[in-house]
Amino acid sequence: MKKFNYQVTTLSRMIARPEQNRIYGEGILITLEDEGGGAFFTLKDTSDVEGEIRIEMEELELVVIEARKLIKQLELETNG
Repeated sequence: MKKFNYQVTTLSRMIARPEQNRIYGEGILITLEDEGGGAFFTLKDTSDVEGEIRIEMEELELVVIEARKLIKQLELETNG
């Protein structure tokens, strides 16, 4: 396998129902961000609703699971 001088970092995860398009369908986009003061998450409702995030109970569980994956990745990259 070829070696590269780059690393791949996953910065966002999309949570949507199976019938939704995974790129531009309705769902919750969870993104790991850092503006210099430490990492934090943003949640975006990709539906037409502006100014609020609507999360169903089942979606909330998935948001937490996916956020933990992003946290673990960040810890691995930071601590080696």
